[in-house]
Amino acid sequence: MAWLAFQFLAAIVSILYLSGEPCFCCPINQKEALLKFKQSLLEELNLNPSSDASLAGLETWNLSSDCCKWARVTCEYIEPSKPVTELDIYSLVPFLVNVTAKSVVSSTVLNPLFSISSLRAVDISSNLILGGEIPAPWFANLTMLEHLDMRMNSFNGSIPQELFGLKNFKYLDASDNWLSGSLSSDVRNLRNLQF
Repeated sequence: MAWLAFQFLAAIVSILYLSGEPCFCCPINQKEALLKFKQSLLEELNLNPSSDASLAGLETWNLSSDCCKWARVTCEYIEPSKPVTELDIYSLVPFLVNVTAKSVVSSTVLNPLFSISSLRAVDISSNLILGGEIPAPWFANLTMLEHLDMRMNSFNGSIPQELFGLKNFKYLDASDNWLSGSLSSDVRNLRNLQF
């Protein structure tokens, strides 16, 4: 009798597993955004996707696994999904192999990442290859953002006005870039900013 009950339970578990029920994992749109970033970076650097093992940690980023289990990604465990809350994509460049095609990758390669509205912390520091202005639209969607580390890159221009509208924002490090202009008086709107 116990054997029959075990077989019945195993059959039920198999049916539930194979039925395609949604998993308790990162939202598919966030996974797609992360994979789009990875693909864009590989394309910008003229790297073959099969050589992506040279991207420290990004080799774990693939369609077949939950993005919350990927290196450099942190998720919050709330039901019914696990939204991505932190990205630590600092120092990717020192791990790149044979990057000869370009010395500067456009900041637009980061655009897919900034569609992840649940992000609270983003570290894109020490990449040295990110060039161009900081796109203002990045911050329109990141209403939860608290921490942005973008030091030691090649960003130019000024800090976008949209950053000063983030209510939860606490930390910004934009040192060692090519930023210019004066800091807007709207910085006073960042009431949670820590010095």
